[in-house]
Amino acid sequence: MYASVRRYRVDPQKIGELERRLPIAVEAMSALNGFRAYYVIKGEDGSIASVSLFSSSESAAQSNVVAAQYVRENVADLLTAPVDTITGEVIAYA
Repeated sequence: MYASVRRYRVDPQKIGELERRLPIAVEAMSALNGFRAYYVIKGEDGSIASVSLFSSSESAAQSNVVAAQYVRENVADLLTAPVDTITGEVIAYA
């Protein structure tokens, strides 16, 4: 299993707007080959994290391309910093 974890910094006053735009991201991620799961976590500090799980490293890498396009087209106006990303093999889970 492979994952991509992204951290977004959002203007705290615009978190609600980002939440309204999330269905577009959910649809895009779930349409990718090898899709296993997609989670979005809202932090109390104005940050959002997403965790995408896939059956192949290629699919996890492709999810980064899709996420970047989603950001450019849908939420760039809400972000206050560049997106931090880590992608790789899941080495432990329960």
